[in-house]
Amino acid sequence: MLAALEVRGDADPAVLAHHAEGAGDEKAVLRHAPDAARRSSALGAHREAAAQFERALRCADESDRPTLAPLYEGVADEYALLDRWPETEAALRIALAFRRELGDDLRAGRDLCVLSTALWRLCRGHESELAAHEAVGVLESAPPGPGLAWAYAKLGVAILASGRLDEGLELLAKARDLGEQLDQADVVSFALNAIGLTLVEDGQDGIPTIERALQIALGADVQEAAGRAYSSLQESSICLHHFDDAERYYAEGIAYCEERELGVFSTCLTGGRASALT
Repeated sequence: MLAALEVRGDADPAVLAHHAEGAGDEKAVLRHAPDAARRSSALGAHREAAAQFERALRCADESDRPTLAPLYEGVADEYALLDRWPETEAALRIALAFRRELGDDLRAGRDLCVLSTALWRLCRGHESELAAHEAVGVLESAPPGPGLAWAYAKLGVAILASGRLDEGLELLAKARDLGEQLDQADVVSFALNAIGLTLVEDGQDGIPTIERALQIALGADVQEAAGRAYSSLQESSICLHHFDDAERYYAEGIAYCEERELGVFSTCLTGGRASALT
């Protein structure tokens, strides 16, 4: 069946990966499962994407670091969107160790950025800031790129969480500027979202800034950024006692997130609504 489908050339990679594993053909699994995972992720099927990365990991050679590292990074990204943070951290630490062994500083810096978020979600703020600082240190030694923009953004958020507003906002501004120079809608949306939340927490109206983050995310079809912005708009509206707006953002956001399996933001939206109703 696998051979016939491969010859035909138009089969769904998830079907090919299924038959490859059933046939015990590990090389074929590694050809098809990562493609199936990436396709599923793009379609908003993040549970399926995680399962496909897990399938590939079951068949990978434990000594093949260049193959294993992106698989662990891929599954970590999916776990994060599904709100599975302990598993996210575990996968990232393995990937980070492999990237360091391979001397791949750019990918190591990227993994540190994601790890910073995972640690923050796990309520380990000091470790989150350390990871973000390390990411900046690694990525500043290379030419400016998207990774450095993300590192500035993640460090900015970590520093804001510790109460150092001016320092955090300065880093977010650097992230936004670099993201705009590089045409990286995801990091620009992230930075604007964090700036807007900070304005709200400081007693100012940051909702237009977060609305801008949402529109950038929707325009570029950056689903994670859009889910984050919906959650932040709801949170900010509650803080400002704009409860009708909060309910509207909840309705729009939960529909968006549930359709795309953005479990982490569905959880935030549901928790926010519970808070508003009490």
